[in-house]
Amino acid sequence: MLRQCGVSDQQITQYLLKQPRVFMQKPEWFKGIVARADEFGVKRDSGLFFEAVKVMGGMNKACIEAKFELYKSYGWSELDIVSAFKRSPSILKYS
Repeated sequence: MLRQCGVSDQQITQYLLKQPRVFMQKPEWFKGIVARADEFGVKRDSGLFFEAVKVMGGMNKACIEAKFELYKSYGWSELDIVSAFKRSPSILKYS
């Protein structure tokens, strides 16, 4: 599945060592998480791809939407939030 996404074997190995739990999930779940990361524009060959997958895997859509609303209440635009996420996916994790 990850190879089909364009992820290198080296990146897969690193991710397996860091996040083995993700590899025990159903493929459909993982495909959905990858799709969410794609929606945010995180490049699959980027070193931040796995961080984005990790963050997305820990939240449902309602939680992500609530975090977007929080940032918007501070005056951020949707583009600001997405840009920040692409640079540091953990911004949604810790908000």
